[in-house]
Formats: sequence, structure tokens, C-alpha cells
Amino acid sequence: MDPPTDTGPLRTGALPPTFPEEAYFNSREMPNTIPERIQKLQNYLTQLHSQAEKIAVVTSGGTTVPLERITTRFIDNFSMGTRGAVSGEQFLSKGYDNAHVDL
Repeated sequence: MDPPTDTGPLRTGALPPTFPEEAYFNSREMPNTIPERIQKLQNYLTQLHSQAEKIAVVTSGGTTVPLERITTRFIDNFSMGTRGAVSGEQFLSKGYDNAHVDL
């Protein structure tokens, strides 16, 4: 299945779609803040890696996914990041340094 081509360039490094959801997300441009966030996380993890033996990266927070190109409907969960915060605390108690990325 080829992803739709009428919505702009594919994401860099996008994998060939296996499921319709992958075709959808591969055919959308990622938010313009993502590259900067990725770079900051990579810099932090590089610094942390030189100091820590075990590292856990925990992502959490709510998610909103548009259903159309001009968003009038979307799927949303109302997560506040509590499970991610608790997971991070558990990793800390097991000797991991961690990065908690609130999405």
C-alpha cells in the first residue's frame, strides 16, 4: 500500500507502511517543534550516558490525532502523564537515570 501523496512530503526516515495507520502518519509532516525536541533529548542522553550505567526514557502525556487534513475532528486521550511519572520513579528506585519526556 502506497501512502497518500497529496498531503506534503514524507517524514524523514519513515518506514514503508504495513498498516493503514502507518500510511497516514508517514504521509503527514511532523510538527515543526519535533526536530528541536529530538536534538535536545539526544544531547541530554549523550551527556547522561557518560555518567550513568542504566538509562530509561519514559514518554507520557496526552495525545491528539487529527482525523482530517483540516482538523475539525480528532481522537484525544486525556492523559496527564501520571503513569509515566510513576514509571520514572520506579526506574529511579531500580538504579536507572531517566529522561521523562512529557508529550
